[in-house]
Amino acid sequence: MNHFNTNKKNWLTFRTEIWICLFLCITTLSVYIQVIDHGFTSIDDNIYIYENANVIGGLTKNNIAWAFHFTQKGDHTYYHPLSLISHMIDCHLFELQPGKHHLVNLFIHLTNTLLLFILFRIMTKSIWRSAFISAFFSLHPLNVDTVAWIAERKNLLSTFFWFSTILAYYYYSQKPGLPRYILVFLLMMAGLLCKPMLVTLPCVLLLLDFWPLERIQFSHILPIRKKIYLILEKIPLLGLSLIWSYLSSLSMSRLDLTIPIDWVPLDIRIANAIMSYTIYLHKMLWPYDLAIYYPYPSKLPPIWQITCVIVFLTLISVFVLRTMKKMPWMAVGWLWYLGTLLPVLGLVQNGLWPKIADRWTYVPMIGIFIMITWGISEILKGSSKKKNTLIVLSNLFLIIMAITTWNQIRYWREDIKLFSHAVDVTENNVVAQSNLSYALQKQHRYAEAIPHFLQALRLKPNSEIFHNNLGNAYTKINNHKEAIKHFKEALRINPVAADPHNNLGNALQRLGKFEDAFFHYSKAIEIKPENESTYYNVGLLFEKQNRMSEAIEYYQEAVQKKPDYANAHLALGNVLFKIGMIQKAETHYVNALKTNPNLTEAKTNLDIIQSYIKKIDTSVHRINEQIIQTPKNHLLYYHLGELYEKKEEVSAAFVQYQKANTLEPFFIPAIQRLAILHAARKEYDQSIFYLKQMIKFQPEVNKHYYNIACIYAKQDNIKESILWLSKAIRRGYSNWQTIKTDPDLKNIRKTKDFKTIMETNYREK
Repeated sequence: MNHFNTNKKNWLTFRTEIWICLFLCITTLSVYIQVIDHGFTSIDDNIYIYENANVIGGLTKNNIAWAFHFTQKGDHTYYHPLSLISHMIDCHLFELQPGKHHLVNLFIHLTNTLLLFILFRIMTKSIWRSAFISAFFSLHPLNVDTVAWIAERKNLLSTFFWFSTILAYYYYSQKPGLPRYILVFLLMMAGLLCKPMLVTLPCVLLLLDFWPLERIQFSHILPIRKKIYLILEKIPLLGLSLIWSYLSSLSMSRLDLTIPIDWVPLDIRIANAIMSYTIYLHKMLWPYDLAIYYPYPSKLPPIWQITCVIVFLTLISVFVLRTMKKMPWMAVGWLWYLGTLLPVLGLVQNGLWPKIADRWTYVPMIGIFIMITWGISEILKGSSKKKNTLIVLSNLFLIIMAITTWNQIRYWREDIKLFSHAVDVTENNVVAQSNLSYALQKQHRYAEAIPHFLQALRLKPNSEIFHNNLGNAYTKINNHKEAIKHFKEALRINPVAADPHNNLGNALQRLGKFEDAFFHYSKAIEIKPENESTYYNVGLLFEKQNRMSEAIEYYQEAVQKKPDYANAHLALGNVLFKIGMIQKAETHYVNALKTNPNLTEAKTNLDIIQSYIKKIDTSVHRINEQIIQTPKNHLLYYHLGELYEKKEEVSAAFVQYQKANTLEPFFIPAIQRLAILHAARKEYDQSIFYLKQMIKFQPEVNKHYYNIACIYAKQDNIKESILWLSKAIRRGYSNWQTIKTDPDLKNIRKTKDFKTIMETNYREK
């Protein structure tokens, strides 16, 4: 009978546990499922995911090797390989569909919630208290950052291994042995490979030895051997923590992210660390005005505030230590909270370090949840009326938390909402202001972005980046005067910044100041030669000046540096189309459409070209049939040559022009095309031969003399070039702007004879 009752009790307990797990799943999913419609966040998501070629490339041997390769100078991410690999798996399975990346985060958070329940259920044997801690953990608004921010995968995964390590440690504590200890060690290492936050875990395990594992008890004195063993078994784990602390510090320093003491003084760091403990407690009890980023203080808080906080923390610490025999959970919970927050208090700072961060409480706040849950249960112990009141209040509290969390998640839907909220609930938040302005710019809401850039500049007036981006916003609304002012200010702050030079070139180009624009483009290329957009902009500049050969050169450089640069392929295709190189133009239109199928102009021009080529083929076929009928008609061969040239079949065009010239030696158009084609192939002697043939038949045409001068200049034959240029001028050639700027005459332009020609003839003109 007793056996039956025991089995029945076990079955009821198991069924209760299943219902609790279902409740946790349903509530967590109900509150967080909205993240499926969320996008990427512009902070960190770009570095870790959508702008990281190795991550986007998915799960490959090379990408996995890259993830485990320790941080080197020039890298962009600190060392946390397992988290990066998890992002690779997402990209491998879902590509860059942010909703599915968010669902993976949600699944891991749900797994952590269930693990936390199972862990405390096993360790404490208490079902409902474990359930409440897990519900608190699952639904508290402070944890929204960690779940709704894809880049915080590292926090979720490291917590998964944190709980898994404790679970393995529990089984080890029940029956110590090397295999079980190795499992604890490996799980902790896996967690550290996700995020260094686990460095405090060995100390937490020591706390758990006291409660709830009760390996350390005050009721009787432990043998010395037992005490030594409890300490010695933590040494490998502590050693692992020390090694990882060093590796993490080294990784950050190689990224140049470590903030030196002279930037943020030690007294401010210590004061902020002390204040953080109470700020987090306040946000836990009153989770409103939560933000993605809280600006770091620039000065010490009032001494009285620091004193009050120190007294408050001391009183609680004294209380929990004095009552630790009677209420061990109070001491464990409080020390869990104090200790696990220590690595993120900012005594050592890296990167864009905030005053506080909600995501940093994901694990530490469990300590406070322990204190609240077991503390309230202790107060209400033995009173059924109080227990009923507690049940009602607990459910009401969970509902309020769920609603608050639901609302907080909504801010994470997209950047404008996220950073607008941060601007609203914080003061002097330069990070929120600047990121809000970037988000508005992305949506082409430039006029709305400008006030936020101005606010960011008010807070950080010597930011070259802010001046540059504000200049871009002014450019987009055609306020080029203000744009130029901010680009120049950016260059005053940092004269070797490539982007302001490039953007200043754009603004000057729009004002028609081509020489000044080219100067700044040249500076940008000199500083950052790998930047394809600058070459593209120079191509646009030359195209506006009808300097097509130079435009082609720069567009080609742009697509060489970035083969999937759709706009550069389109622009290059357009220029080639204009000068009749239709087949090359066709290739670039095809490449543009591969990258961006929505480029209407490329599609339209491609259709025109393909239709044009079909017409040319039809014409070629028709003329060939006519040649069979009248093989001595030089005009047919000439027109056939033109058609082949349009198809860029230059060799075939040569043959037809030569046939036309043979049949009719005085036919100038054929001679002219032969001269031009030879020059294009750098066969300068043959080109000069045909140009001189033209002079025999048209001695009065000054352009022929000028062209010969250009060919001789390209051959570095200065004497002949000057001679033929003089002949051209004597015969009335007077396009002085061309003479002064024609790149073909570059080799003679600095000579004394050229200057004499210009001084004599240009003045007379």
